[in-house]
Amino acid sequence: MEILLVILVFFFSILVGARGVARDHYNMIAMIPFLTAAWGIVPAYLYINGFHEDFLGYGFQNIDISRRDNYEARMALVKLCFICLCFSMSAFLVTYSRNLNLRNSVADLGGYKVNLFPVFVAVFIWLANLAYVSEFSPSGLVRIFSPAYFEDRKFSNYIVRGIHVYLPIAIATVFLIAKRPARTPYILISALVFLVLVGTGQRRELIVWLFYWALLSSTVYGKTVNISIVKASFISMSILVLFVILWAIRVYVTNLFRGEVVDPFSIRSPGQVLFGSAASGFSTFLIVMDYTDQFGVQWFYSIIQGLVSPIPRFMWEGKPVAADGIIQLYSGMRASPSLFWFGDLYFSFGALSYFFAFLSPFTISFLAKSSMSVRSGTLFPVGIWMSSGFITLFKNGIGTYLASSLMFFIFCGTLFLFSLRKV
Repeated sequence: MEILLVILVFFFSILVGARGVARDHYNMIAMIPFLTAAWGIVPAYLYINGFHEDFLGYGFQNIDISRRDNYEARMALVKLCFICLCFSMSAFLVTYSRNLNLRNSVADLGGYKVNLFPVFVAVFIWLANLAYVSEFSPSGLVRIFSPAYFEDRKFSNYIVRGIHVYLPIAIATVFLIAKRPARTPYILISALVFLVLVGTGQRRELIVWLFYWALLSSTVYGKTVNISIVKASFISMSILVLFVILWAIRVYVTNLFRGEVVDPFSIRSPGQVLFGSAASGFSTFLIVMDYTDQFGVQWFYSIIQGLVSPIPRFMWEGKPVAADGIIQLYSGMRASPSLFWFGDLYFSFGALSYFFAFLSPFTISFLAKSSMSVRSGTLFPVGIWMSSGFITLFKNGIGTYLASSLMFFIFCGTLFLFSLRKV
């Protein structure tokens, strides 16, 4: 029975993703069910039934291996399948809804003029923030723009990190929309933003930006994008390869700064990089279920935490922490886990996760489309960012997705409102 349910979820998710992106290439949220099935449900089923333990074991190191054959784990897998099906059915309906089609909204956008003064102010703020995080040191600059990860960086502060990450994206976006640059300046500004995002040490932000930049560029230059199943498959494979490459570079460079030369694939194999982390979404899903059984469902917690995340902690010392931090303390993990959207959803809604999974694609599409009409479309890049953030929602959950969307709106949306004027 389990295998039939897993097969149903897997193939329906392929249909939803392929049709969703083919009909509206801005509707990247439709890819989440396929990602969930391919990198969450299927590996979990294989692991529970004793297949490829060595290959998938890295992702399940957070739970007791003896639990893999018990009734609780199998019922958790069934719950996950139905949560994914609810999301899939909603995403499928959104695909065929004219009122929620982002492509139609973007097609109505016209030209824009730019007010340079707010852009110069944004550049000044970013440079001042760069001086702060680098501590006025050339070696600090090298560390910031290297594809390495350092826990002692000052990027843990939401405001500092927001300025460093989102203002370059905002400035580049204004330049692209207002000037429609030729190939050379376009490549140059793309490379500069890429350099900034590589320095965050996070693959997620870089990949979200790549999707955002590709969708925004196709919009600005008026390119018609038709994504077939073959193209969608090629894009998916490219993302997989990019995930592995970026991870290997980050590990190698980080250890190089520490005076060590390490082969990244001696730590984790490519298969563990691809499937181990994603498969751990199911293991943490089990831990989330244990937590809610013991302490109860934390109603709307991740939504509240995501909405208040931009507030500096010095202004609100008791500001809610991310749900993954709570689960880390509860389970005694050495590192913060990725809850994935389904774990985060269950943490905040418990048995109502099915309903909120069904509601999510409608809500995200509505908010993304609504941004297209603000001040005659000045905020249309916000809608594109929300759609491009499907990777964040998939792997890091509702709270992080909301926080990312809010930070983009605060830093980028503000610049768009003050610097862009539709003609």
